[in-house]
Amino acid sequence: METKVPQALDTPGVAQDIPATLRADRIPALRRDLEVRPRRDGTVEVRDPRLLQIFTVDEEDWIVAQAFDGSSDAAQVAVKLAGKRTMSALEVGSLAADFDRLCLLDSARAKKAKPAKDTLAPPSLMDSGRLVGSPIPEPGARWTCHGCGACCHNLAVELTKPEDARIDRSLYDDILGDQDYAEEQFISPGEPARRILRQQPERGQACIFLLPDGLCAIHARQGMEAKPNACQTFPLMVVKAPYRPARLGVRVNCQSMGRSSESGPPLEVHLEHASRIFSGLPLHRIPSRFEMFGAELSFRTFEAITDDIQAELALLGVTAAALRSIDKKHLGGRITRRKKSWALEIAAYVKAEAAGTIPTGEGAYRWALQRVVRANDALRSLAEDRAAPAVKPEVDRFLRAQLAHVLWLGGPLHAPDAGIGLVGLMIALEASVHAVGPQGTVEEATHAFDVFTSPVLETLEHMWPVLDAIDPRYAKRVREEMS
Repeated sequence: METKVPQALDTPGVAQDIPATLRADRIPALRRDLEVRPRRDGTVEVRDPRLLQIFTVDEEDWIVAQAFDGSSDAAQVAVKLAGKRTMSALEVGSLAADFDRLCLLDSARAKKAKPAKDTLAPPSLMDSGRLVGSPIPEPGARWTCHGCGACCHNLAVELTKPEDARIDRSLYDDILGDQDYAEEQFISPGEPARRILRQQPERGQACIFLLPDGLCAIHARQGMEAKPNACQTFPLMVVKAPYRPARLGVRVNCQSMGRSSESGPPLEVHLEHASRIFSGLPLHRIPSRFEMFGAELSFRTFEAITDDIQAELALLGVTAAALRSIDKKHLGGRITRRKKSWALEIAAYVKAEAAGTIPTGEGAYRWALQRVVRANDALRSLAEDRAAPAVKPEVDRFLRAQLAHVLWLGGPLHAPDAGIGLVGLMIALEASVHAVGPQGTVEEATHAFDVFTSPVLETLEHMWPVLDAIDPRYAKRVREEMS
């Protein structure tokens, strides 16, 4: 879980939110067990190893917090800061209150707090073993890279020691100057800092090795083999299915999916390269048995259900009639009953993000929704139970292919319950159809499907509104189990 510490504001009424002990009495010191990593973008990453959270703090605010010594009140801290930062006692107290609410101070609140466990981890997909032999590519799947550079922005690329050693620092003096190409960052609240390729805030968080022409400097100067494994394989993925060979598939969050869907080369052309890279990496394993709507189910049965879903869509297209049929046959009418609440929960969630009451930091779902041109129209259509509109044939084929990619890699199993994951995906598919509309393009469908499915497939911290919408009693039970 990651959040940004809010700015202190010297506004009327702010003092009412500041505990009296932080206005008139001494301010507790920063906790000694916090782990800190300064960043070049003017912020400081703070990892809380006990409460399992990561915070991004403005460097200037961190300087103020370091003046909290446990014996000074807000006015005394303001005096100590002279020459470093000009702040009133009210501003100091407000910032101290923010740090206290986040349990970063050595206060009674922090001592009583329990670890944060509201970020869901995939319970049904796990790392297990290594690749033996060659994986089986998804039938009919197509993909190629178009050098758009989207995956070279805002993605944390972790470097292992062998990957780090492959990069010849001497070849990049014109890019790096006297700086390193990586820095330590906290990726997971429960883990220490990792060495990550540096990004450039002034270029939209672009990777330090991204050239102005959109190509990778490592690839250009040292070849594909020198790049980090994540950069060589994205968006390819290999999973081990029960009782079957491993599968090679494509993650749908690549922005080249639309351009690749009909004219790209078949996935088989990437088989040799993928086999070489993934042979040295832990694989995701699909379990042989798991829960679907609370009942135990085998992967064979689940696969038969998803095969039938795809056959229904192939017959009728991504239409209202197909979605109703799938809902009735396999999902117990949950799409029909829960899509309104899904839209309302998503809308309420992004509103709470904007208000700062949900600590999602820079990973806010509302930023992702801005990539979908008619996101609000799609949510409104679902809330008002409008029938899914017809889309262009090429859009229909593309959306069916995207769903096939997800199912080939066991996507619904990322959710705590496979049934809820499948309902979430199908509602996201319907939302994508509403967002694209009768005149929409494959490019628009690329963004819509990626964004609406991401809470189930990629950004699992945003899965809570999906769980709350589809099965609120189950969501409540999961929260209780995690507390």
